[in-house]
Amino acid sequence: MRKLTPRDKSDIDEFSKVSSASLVEIDRYLSGEWEWYELWDYNFELVVPPSTHCSCKFEGLRASGRRKGYPRSIIDLERLGFKFSLIRGGGSWFEDAYYQCACGQKWKEVFVEAMEYNGNHAQPICDEEFSADT
Repeated sequence: MRKLTPRDKSDIDEFSKVSSASLVEIDRYLSGEWEWYELWDYNFELVVPPSTHCSCKFEGLRASGRRKGYPRSIIDLERLGFKFSLIRGGGSWFEDAYYQCACGQKWKEVFVEAMEYNGNHAQPICDEEFSADT
């Protein structure tokens, strides 16, 4: 039987904040019946992204389901129709880049080098994080 890790708990909290829903069927993950990405995909299928404002943050979180190749880059989000402007950095693959979605949400994109994934990984950040990084 698995136990929820601090990363699991953090991801569950973020899911609740972004989707305004609670994660369900956690027992299937804890029992080993499901892998994390199966739990994640199942829950995102139950939730409708907010139609009153941009869903870039929702789609970015959906992509973080911990499967091979899961990190989503700004280019991947642009392919879904989101519009971004580079606001700082990004001079090379290895330099962090900061983007802003047309809705105003700021994103940080970093180069990730890991056993299962090499490439850019974008995540939404708040204005305070953006200011602290500059």
